[in-house]
Amino acid sequence: MASIFKNISVVGIAGGVLSIILWINFAFVNPYNDPTMGPMLNTFFMLLLPACLAIFSSIKLSQLLMFIAFVWSVPMSIYLIATPGIFSLFGLTSAFYLVSFLLIRFGRHSTAIHQ
Repeated sequence: MASIFKNISVVGIAGGVLSIILWINFAFVNPYNDPTMGPMLNTFFMLLLPACLAIFSSIKLSQLLMFIAFVWSVPMSIYLIATPGIFSLFGLTSAFYLVSFLLIRFGRHSTAIHQ
């Protein structure tokens, strides 16, 4: 049963790590980024912090925290889906959070049923 939970947590961790890598690229490597702190601070709160929360909740298998990370990241992710380029992948990371939430939720129920 422990291997099931390891597989469940991989999805959330992968989404969080991918989101962190994309945010670093968005904030520091992106040539179109405004050098002021406004956009960087906004994306820090809307993309990077939910990614850290998603990683933490995947490790702890907390469905509530994963759902919060998903809902928190959705508005900015939907906005970035419409942009051309690599930053549309933020929508994929948000989908990873949703899938991880569903796996945690139904993974716990299925292990409780089989015991």
